[in-house]
Amino acid sequence: MHTRQKTHGHTITAPMVEVMGPDGPHVVFRSCTSQDIDEFAKSLPDIAQSGEVFSTEFTAFCREYRPTGAEIRRILARKMAASDIAKIHDKLPNVNVRLRHEAWDNIANDTYKNAKERIS
Repeated sequence: MHTRQKTHGHTITAPMVEVMGPDGPHVVFRSCTSQDIDEFAKSLPDIAQSGEVFSTEFTAFCREYRPTGAEIRRILARKMAASDIAKIHDKLPNVNVRLRHEAWDNIANDTYKNAKERIS
């Protein structure tokens, strides 16, 4: 989940940010473009070479960029063959799964973390 902003002819790419709300920090949802999904997929290691390395990197990626269930599906579709996606289809997160709290370890994020772990 990147945000893009033009500044003096340069493009700044930054991950989704937390914003301050009336009760403290909140996670702001910004959907990914197709280009964002492509960039994310390219930044992750090849699953075929090492599923364990991919799993570790994917967990770090999810902690940093906080993709929704739908975005996770789109990223995996670019990293895996259709036959491999079909094998894990029942393990893919629901498209509406997302982080509920800005702190990764918060209990409100258990559904998200469990969904991510099912595909790791």
